[in-house]
Amino acid sequence: MSSSLTSSVGEPVGLGPSSKENAKEATNNSDNNTPPVEGAPAPHVPIDPFDEDDVVLWTSDDATKRVVYRTAGEIDVYALENLAQAVGWPKRPVDKVEQALKHSFLVAALHLETIDESGAPIEEESELIGLARATSDHVFNATIWDVLVDPKWQGNGFGTALVERTVNTLHRRDIANISLFADAKAITFYERLGFKGDLEGVKGLFFYPTYR
Repeated sequence: MSSSLTSSVGEPVGLGPSSKENAKEATNNSDNNTPPVEGAPAPHVPIDPFDEDDVVLWTSDDATKRVVYRTAGEIDVYALENLAQAVGWPKRPVDKVEQALKHSFLVAALHLETIDESGAPIEEESELIGLARATSDHVFNATIWDVLVDPKWQGNGFGTALVERTVNTLHRRDIANISLFADAKAITFYERLGFKGDLEGVKGLFFYPTYR
């Protein structure tokens, strides 16, 4: 069962899709044999228009690889769904994922980049290894959804960095009230980052239609 947590100031990974019944914790097993999502050449969804700098979170010892936190650019929807399957989420309609990204207030991604001899990233070798997105009223409130990190990169602090950076980005956009939905097994992770459940008696309520 998903839980609603909120933070007005703070920030392992949400590791679960946005709907209650689909929520699953991402596995730490890097040996995942889930077949890639099939389909036409991947559509690229442009994300938010804010002018925000990339943040380098990690660089390899030989300086040929780096992980970058980015809130601008494009997201390959098929690469995202391959990543979602790798962490154990159920398959989602790609067209709906595309719309979810398009209508998000913020899409924050972690990219693994290969660096050439001049120090510039080789664009065609960039790999999506993490993502979080947020919806918002653009003034007061935002909710974080769909936090995930590639199992091969879990356990190295990238989930924490992704959530913290996402929260900080929302604060820079003048959003004070931030909430999220988490799988029960991820609640402790989020509490360590400043989120709290049942803040001042506030509870999240869900509407489930009853058909007669």
